Amino acid sequence: MTTTRDKMGMSPVEVITSVSRGRHWSLKEKRAMAEEAELPGNSVSAVARKYGVHPNQLFRWRRLVHEGALSAVKANEEVVPASEVKALRARIRELERQCHPSAFKHVR
Repeated sequence: MTTTRDKMGMSPVEVITSVSRGRHWSLKEKRAMAEEAELPGNSVSAVARKYGVHPNQLFRWRRLVHEGALSAVKANEEVVPASEVKALRARIRELERQCHPSAFKHVR
């Protein structure tokens, strides 16, 4: 028996019944997907669709791979925001300025 759906060439629909916070991909998986998206003939959208990942997420992982961020995490190095690094560098400069040898003239 042929149904209307078969005649119209419609495919089954997946119904999501629960709210999920997404899948947690390992660093190895993220790197592999990012590298697969870079292969000739592949596109970020196609690879994202293949793994059920939003293309923006895959673009971000690809950028992180290029910046070396995923390598830093893999090496158990701490990754901090650039704004925090900038603030810490400014604080170091201020402390160095305060500790300049000329600041200790009264101690000698």
